[in-house]
Amino acid sequence: MICKISPNPSFPKRGIMECPKKHAIANQKGVSIVAVIAAMLILSVMGVTLISLVTTGSDVSINQLQSEQAFNVAEGGKEYILANRTFPNYSLTSATNLGAGNFTVATPTYLTGAVAAGNTTINVNSTSGFAAAPGRLVIDSEVMTYTAMTANTFTIAAATADHFNGNAVYPVTTLTADPGVAGTTLNVGSTTGFIVPGSVKIDNEYLYCTGSTAVAFTGCQRGYRASTPAAHGIGSNVFQYVITSTGIVGNAQRVVRFSADRIGGETVTDGDFPNLSKWNTEVITKSDGSSSLDGSIGNPANSLISQTTTCTGAACRGLWFQGYREQTLTFPIPSGANVTLRLDYSKSVNKTGGGSATDMSVVILYQGGGTATIWSDTVENTTAFTSITQTFVSANIITGIRLVYNFKNPSGPTGNDSQRKVWFDNVSLTSPGGPGCLTWQESY
Repeated sequence: MICKISPNPSFPKRGIMECPKKHAIANQKGVSIVAVIAAMLILSVMGVTLISLVTTGSDVSINQLQSEQAFNVAEGGKEYILANRTFPNYSLTSATNLGAGNFTVATPTYLTGAVAAGNTTINVNSTSGFAAAPGRLVIDSEVMTYTAMTANTFTIAAATADHFNGNAVYPVTTLTADPGVAGTTLNVGSTTGFIVPGSVKIDNEYLYCTGSTAVAFTGCQRGYRASTPAAHGIGSNVFQYVITSTGIVGNAQRVVRFSADRIGGETVTDGDFPNLSKWNTEVITKSDGSSSLDGSIGNPANSLISQTTTCTGAACRGLWFQGYREQTLTFPIPSGANVTLRLDYSKSVNKTGGGSATDMSVVILYQGGGTATIWSDTVENTTAFTSITQTFVSANIITGIRLVYNFKNPSGPTGNDSQRKVWFDNVSLTSPGGPGCLTWQESY
């Protein structure tokens, strides 16, 4: 430490010795240390904040990514179920892995035991979401009225068809008033179990409704999905086939809920031929201009089509009779669909000769006017009632089915009193689902 002498104004001959103070230096050092510590604290806080921001941003990014992935998985579940299951049976009882997660697909409920024709109890996964008894439900295409219910059963009068374990069950309601062709409110027995906003179907009309009360759908758009608005009688069934696909990835869960309907493959059966009546007379013109066929002989009685030549003696020679019955499909079958034809048929041949024929065939009608014969029997002999199952792939959109017969009696001497008979019965044309069509969709 170095000291110095400074002049003293009061005593000129005496100076003042001044030396640096130790505590001043110490204070300066203290201030410096405090400043360094403060800077370190500030840097530490900034570092922690930065790390927190980075971590939070990373978590948000991961959650957002997983949420988007979960949505894609849920969408995948929707596409999978529509492509791999037959309408309307879209329930999966367990999760299916897809990508980084898995999906489950659910309908309002599903059968936990097979149902046989005549059964009066329907066992299901849950009756939650169905209106209190009495109410209606649909399994496959059979609408049933239930008179009692528990947590896992419905009581009905009797099932009219068999239904497999796992098949979907949907709620059905009925109209309590005819909405006419322009009404936007549907008064029904109950809206329990129906999703609104959403679409419903009555007969062949779709309606998109935006609101509901306990007993009405409101704000309904008529003629939805290019259907035709129509009046619907009191008691008409109101359907909605809602399916829920849930995707899970990590901690993220997304749901896609949608309604589906058949895009083709409606079963065509005997009762779907509105212009056919059992034992009906088909008016066919012979070469001489007279009517020659009638349905007075049935084998068995009440066959779908029963046609017989009734001529006797030499008048039977050389006659040629052709005819068909045709039905347009309510739901056209799409191109590329797997289709099954089933029918029972029989024929009776009395006397054969040159040029004689007893031909039967089934022809399908394609969109645009094309046709294709998918089954025929051209053998000229008597055939007992035989059940046929024929499968094929549709080459175009199928719009109808035609049952065809062709009689040619022999032209030789043995043609006297010759007779031909054919019978069609229990005819059905079905296509097992294929992809259903979406009628609406929402996600969350």
